[in-house]
Amino acid sequence: MHRPLFFSGLSQWLSQAFAKPETATPSEKVASISRDNEINSGLVHAFSQGSEPAFRGIYDHYAPAIYRVSLRYFQSGQLAEDLVSEVFTALWYRRATFFEPDEVKLFLFTKAKSIALKYLARMTESRHHEVGP
Repeated sequence: MHRPLFFSGLSQWLSQAFAKPETATPSEKVASISRDNEINSGLVHAFSQGSEPAFRGIYDHYAPAIYRVSLRYFQSGQLAEDLVSEVFTALWYRRATFFEPDEVKLFLFTKAKSIALKYLARMTESRHHEVGP
């Protein structure tokens, strides 16, 4: 199956760009995931200010769920990983627009669905072109 170019290499780039640092600043120590397994406002605030450790926290928290949702669409581990990478790349570029944890969660799952549906539409279209009239 041919994969679109926008999926290529993002997983590796994200891993390298956002590797866990050795130390965290005091504001990043406050930013965390609560006992009820939700990200808190401090983490979102640090992320919106460009904190890579905060981004890593959000990624570590939500990437497994986004991956599972992606598998439902694609039934391909590689395509699901690529979708996760694309979703989190989009999140990083829009980081300054987030103020609340629910906004981040809504964006991630909405973006994952949108990317998956666009990709599936392209796959369907390419199959129609292969079969021909």
